[in-house]
Amino acid sequence: MNLILFFTYDTSLQDWKKSGLFEREVKLYKNIISTTNSKIYFITYGDESDLIYSNEIPEIEIIPIYKYIKKNKNSLIRMFNSIFIGYKLKKIINLKNSIIKTNQLWGSWVAIIYKLMTKKNKLIIRTGYDLLTFKQYQNKNFFKILLYFFLTYISIILCDCYTVTSRIDEIKLKKFFLVNKKKILFLPNWVEVKNHKNDNGNDNFVSVGRLEEQKNYEFLIKEFSNLDIGVDLIGEGSLRNHLKDKSRECNSKINFLGKFSNKEVLEKIQEYKYFILTSKYEGNPKTLLEAMSLGVIVIAPNIPNISEIIKHNENGILFNLKKNSLRNLVKILDTFDLSKIRKNAYGYIKTNHSLDYLTKKEISIYKNLLR
Repeated sequence: MNLILFFTYDTSLQDWKKSGLFEREVKLYKNIISTTNSKIYFITYGDESDLIYSNEIPEIEIIPIYKYIKKNKNSLIRMFNSIFIGYKLKKIINLKNSIIKTNQLWGSWVAIIYKLMTKKNKLIIRTGYDLLTFKQYQNKNFFKILLYFFLTYISIILCDCYTVTSRIDEIKLKKFFLVNKKKILFLPNWVEVKNHKNDNGNDNFVSVGRLEEQKNYEFLIKEFSNLDIGVDLIGEGSLRNHLKDKSRECNSKINFLGKFSNKEVLEKIQEYKYFILTSKYEGNPKTLLEAMSLGVIVIAPNIPNISEIIKHNENGILFNLKKNSLRNLVKILDTFDLSKIRKNAYGYIKTNHSLDYLTKKEISIYKNLLR
């Protein structure tokens, strides 16, 4: 079996390395190879420099688009040129009876055109989150939202399978789009499930995420104002300086630790008793799932995609995104049965999100499509 993975538009292997995602993202595909003896190709938006990572993933063939096509510095021209990438790739890799897969919805048009050019291949559009909903939350202008609507609609129509990471996204897409509903499948994010962590841990809270509006860290800072409890934030973003100023203004004990690789993040999370999330909206957040798998108590907002994972006082603790809701909660954490929550969280992840389980589920999708 051949699997051709198209990276998210304008993303290279070098970008994966810089963001600390490389080691994590390749694990699924290494698992697929060891299970099925498949041949896997990475179509990246890098140049020859992406090929330096061949030594780290020798079992995967790297095809950097901008090795074969000149990369225009103008983003609009580059976007226009992307519609010709599929034609160019046909001359480089022209396989039949193969699985074509996108890493995200953004860039799906490149994979769609490649499929139409090569024929006799099956296309999976993978979405780690519902891009259309995210853009609506971000208050993008009407024309941009319309663009994402049509991109979603056309992608579902022209693909053979459209995967989402949450049941809520699955239900919403099946309800609002007049498409073949059998194409839309639920395939959540995976985590590596290791030995269950013991009950010890740093009493400080830890949170992982980009320092951007979505993660709602200003709310967190205000809720921890004048509390004798620290929060360590792992991540970088455009709001770093603003959030540091707000932290000083509110007299909150917020430590900005910067960006770590995924491996370092997992090692760091294990040092804590509590993992906290304050996002305004989410998809199927990997760091939350990873914290649960490590036996760290997750405290998260009661918003749709989170409440799908966390059941209050069963495998985590939920709060409302209202003033003093989180503040009052952290003062009574010792009243919860943390051992029970920790055990249930670990069991939930092992049953529903383990790498081995979801590798098998993904491979079964490939085999069904190729039949």
